[in-house]
Amino acid sequence: KNEIEESIYFLVSGVVESGKIRRGSNIVIEFYFPGDFFCDVYSLITRKKSDGYLSCITDCIIEVVPYKAILQAYDNNSLIANQFVRHLAEVNLVKRILKEGNMHKPAKERYMTLVAKRPEIIRSIPISKIANYLGIEPNSLSRIRKSVK
Repeated sequence: KNEIEESIYFLVSGVVESGKIRRGSNIVIEFYFPGDFFCDVYSLITRKKSDGYLSCITDCIIEVVPYKAILQAYDNNSLIANQFVRHLAEVNLVKRILKEGNMHKPAKERYMTLVAKRPEIIRSIPISKIANYLGIEPNSLSRIRKSVK
């Protein structure tokens, strides 16, 4: 938080949470699983300080690609580097748009969409973090889960 992103990360194993801190509380934005690349794309590209955080919520093994290495690849006109950063930005944008588009839907519908589209979250993330991700209280999520069993 409050630093310029200096790397892109590749998650080999474990689970990582990204989010923002608002009014003293963590707001979960996304979860990352093995095989995912992640970083604060906005900060990485704009070179502005990040207002987000990344946190390992299980033991993790993470490979790090420093920003300087990405710049060197760009300097060499590397099509792969260009396409990689573009893909990373597009994937993060699509995830954010889909999540924000769902936030106006009823909580039960958001949960059911999550179960259908991201079952790995349901299987491996604590209920309190899932509730935060869905924008609801943990007790509301418990009631929803009971009603759909």
